Amino acid sequence: MLRSPLAHNHACRFQRPFFGTDNYTHAMRLLDFIQSGSWQEIMYRHDNCPFGQMLHFTRFTDMVLYLTALPFLPFMEVKRAVLFGGFLYNPVIACLSAAALIWAGKSFFGPLLRAFGVLFYFVQGAVFSLFLAGRPDHHVLLNLLLIVLVGCLLHGAKTQKTAYYKIAGIFGDLSV
Repeated sequence: MLRSPLAHNHACRFQRPFFGTDNYTHAMRLLDFIQSGSWQEIMYRHDNCPFGQMLHFTRFTDMVLYLTALPFLPFMEVKRAVLFGGFLYNPVIACLSAAALIWAGKSFFGPLLRAFGVLFYFVQGAVFSLFLAGRPDHHVLLNLLLIVLVGCLLHGAKTQKTAYYKIAGIFGDLSV
């Protein structure tokens, strides 16, 4: 039986906010980061009980996840805001990725082909499943960064402006 991803997430939301433990770990890591106020790596106490462990994560992913939680912070406690933001993280990145795909194709394709490109991109099962709500992960952010990077390279190739290549380098650095 086919169910829409939104209906599936709506049904799962009352049982658990995220699809798996890895996705929950991203949210808890952000919560620990916010509560500690330390940019440096902090002890992750939710693993390797009772000792915890140092896990090496990228703060860039945490910052983008934090941006999705930020609008909820004035209205609810921090943990709940992080969970709400984490639940909406992937759909927000999906919208940004769609806009980036449209922009990336602008230098070589007309509006209709760009719209079809976005449609064909998100119709793929593996790609679509990455962007389901309730799966905050670094993979969707890497996907967005790659789209922008390739778009900068395409625009640079079309216009011969070196600024696009420099910006592509910055996005390449962010994705590492």
